[in-house]
Parts: sequence; C-alpha cells; structure tokens
Amino acid sequence: MNYLLRGLRAEYLKTHRTIVYWLLLLCPLALNILVVLIIHEESDTGRIIRKGMNPWIAIYNINFSLLTGVFIILFVAIINSLLNNIEHKSNSWKHLYAIAQPRWAVYFHKSLFSIGALLFAMLVFSLMQPLSGMLLNAMHPDLKMGDYPMEFTHSIKLLMKAFISTLGIWSIHQWITFRYRNFALSVGIGIIALVSVEIIDGFFDWINYIPYALPGQNVGGDPRKVTSVTVFTQEVWLGLGWGMAIWLMGFWDAKRRDVV
Repeated sequence: MNYLLRGLRAEYLKTHRTIVYWLLLLCPLALNILVVLIIHEESDTGRIIRKGMNPWIAIYNINFSLLTGVFIILFVAIINSLLNNIEHKSNSWKHLYAIAQPRWAVYFHKSLFSIGALLFAMLVFSLMQPLSGMLLNAMHPDLKMGDYPMEFTHSIKLLMKAFISTLGIWSIHQWITFRYRNFALSVGIGIIALVSVEIIDGFFDWINYIPYALPGQNVGGDPRKVTSVTVFTQEVWLGLGWGMAIWLMGFWDAKRRDVV
C-alpha cells in the first residue's frame, strides 16, 4: 500500500504544474457556459425547455447529452495522453520499473490517478450545473426555475451513468498512452472513433455495444423530454465490462513489459 500512495503522490508532483489541472477545471466550465448560451438563444422558442417540464432537469439532460455524445471521448484521449506523456518525454519508464516496487504497481497507480482525474472533472462538471441554472434564471426570470425543485439527484444519476459507461473508452486510451509515446495517436483514435460512431449510428445495431458508443446512450432519449433515468442500464453494464476487460489486458501487458 505504501508504494501505491508514493506512486500517487509522485503523479501529483509531476503534473501539478502542467496544463492537466487547468483542463480538469476549464473543460467543465466551458461546457456549462456553452449550454447556458444555447438555452439563452433558444429560450423564447420553447424548443429546449418545453412548457411544463422542470427546467433544472432539462439543463442536466442537455449538459450530459453534450458531454457524453461529443466531448467525453476527446477529453479522455487528451487527458490520458498528457498524463502518460510525461514519462515518454523524459524517458523515465526505466526508472519507474527500477524502483523497489512490484512491476504491476506502475500501471496500477498511474491508472488510479488517471481515473481519479476523470472522476474529478465529471464531479466539477456536475456541481457547476446548479450555478448554470441560477445564471439562466437571472437572465430569464420567465423560466421560473425557483418554482421547481432543483432535482440534483437527477444530475448525480446521469453522472454515475456517464462515468461508468466511459470506463471502456478510458481503459483503451490508458493502455494506448501507457504503451506508445506518440501523443497524437490517442487523440487521433478518439477523433476517428467519434466521427465513426456519429456516422454509423442508426445503420447497424451492433454499434450500440462498442465502448465508444456507450456514453451517448446515457440520457436515454430526447434530452428535452426525459424526466427520469435509471442508473444501471445496458450501456452502464457494458461500459463496466469493457472497462474491466481492457484494463486487465493493459495491466498484463504492463507487467510483462520489457523497458530498455
């Protein structure tokens, strides 16, 4: 346990002066601002927040639809690349494997730090949503958001679904960025996967079972109409299964890796 704690502390020290932490804060902020602008522009049309629907739930749905449908793949690819590229740039893998610790601990603590960063960003994203709602209420009092319960549990459920269903994507990019030093490789794969899923979706049923298509199914329908969510649905279980299977393959590869 001590070497895991030392490993996590070392990861923090290596990254605390990098752009990583700014991204963990600014990306959730930017997405919340984008949703505020979208709703602001469409507030008079009633196409985003429909009459009779709780506006808080509509805000949560739209936020998570944008996050899981578009941004999460690129975010995971970039964050994992930044975290693991530190060792690649400094050629310090040999040093890490030479430290008095089990070989598996290297991949384990780097994975733990990476998944913690992803969870932190999602929590920040979720916690910013009530502030977005308050800002929208100040800009458009006619939304009468004060007349509706905030229903923050709805946002937490969407957060849980988004996080677990993204584990398959995260494990793929954690393995790729751990294994290869090419920063653009992970990002490129993420972009290709995002575009492919958007194009193929609707043509083939099997697309709904691959890791990159799972997060986009989280809201469960038109975000302007969905009023309740169930956490443990098909895409969540598939995300958990893909995540565990691919992470274990990366873990096995890291244990037998020959660093020269």
